[in-house]
Amino acid sequence: MEINLHNKTALVCGSSAGIGKATAQQFASAGARVILLARNEDKLKDVLKTLDQSHGQDHDYLVADSQNQRN
Repeated sequence: MEINLHNKTALVCGSSAGIGKATAQQFASAGARVILLARNEDKLKDVLKTLDQSHGQDHDYLVADSQNQRN
């Protein structure tokens, strides 16, 4: 089955490794502009380099930590 995500944007949480990374790569291959989201900027930069850009997408990333820290 072919999914067409041209002109769509996907925000993928936990995208620096594992299922999140694989999901981001699949969305990019389907034509989506992908916004990666995770805690580790270096890993996000590495994943960003692996994303398909053959549909003219301009992928990006956000660094965020949603861990609940109470003092």
